[in-house]
Amino acid sequence: DVYKRQELNQIAPDTPVFLLHLYDRALLNRAALRVVGYTKDTPNPPGGEIQRDSNGDPTGMLIARPNAMILYSTLSKGPTLPLDYQVNSTRQFMRELNRLGLTSAIDAGGGYQNYPDDYQVIQQLADNDQLTVRIAYNLFTQKPKEELADFQQWTKTVTYGQGTDYLRHNGAGEMLAFSAADFEDFLEPRPDLPPNMEADLEPVVRHLVEHRWPFRLHATYD
Repeated sequence: DVYKRQELNQIAPDTPVFLLHLYDRALLNRAALRVVGYTKDTPNPPGGEIQRDSNGDPTGMLIARPNAMILYSTLSKGPTLPLDYQVNSTRQFMRELNRLGLTSAIDAGGGYQNYPDDYQVIQQLADNDQLTVRIAYNLFTQKPKEELADFQQWTKTVTYGQGTDYLRHNGAGEMLAFSAADFEDFLEPRPDLPPNMEADLEPVVRHLVEHRWPFRLHATYD
């Protein structure tokens, strides 16, 4: 890990770099640590660990112990590219996927990706017939304790299946209720879900079924 960090700092001394390994850890260079503001005085967030050296300074390694929220939240603190740069980088990314033979994907949502604001780039590419990967996207709630409100709003504004063969709405999920989500990291023991899980999940599922929306639920253990 020390050599990897040194290499990152040499390659990109001033450009923030965030390297994600599965959903169990991420490696940041010094520039990224500066941007997100992690210092010796930064406490570990709930459910995550900022690895530190013998002096207590962050090394650049973030560990999802026991869940990946530290990875999502850190990535969201990074600099935002201008819209035209985002469009260009997304086209380059899709071209690389095409080079590897990938022509379609399901987007199961993700942390800190809010609909519709964070879907602006992909929608623009779809409107301009510039998507080269077919995408079916699910809407992923972002608000603990307000999950039902998210889906109530979305079922008013989004019709299941709306779109084209290149960008189509695919239902709800993977996150339906935060209390009903388990971890992504199999190195951690299976979590005990809180007693309020069923009470949180049932009204969301009932609402989705009443509106004829399919849904997917992130469940990796049991």
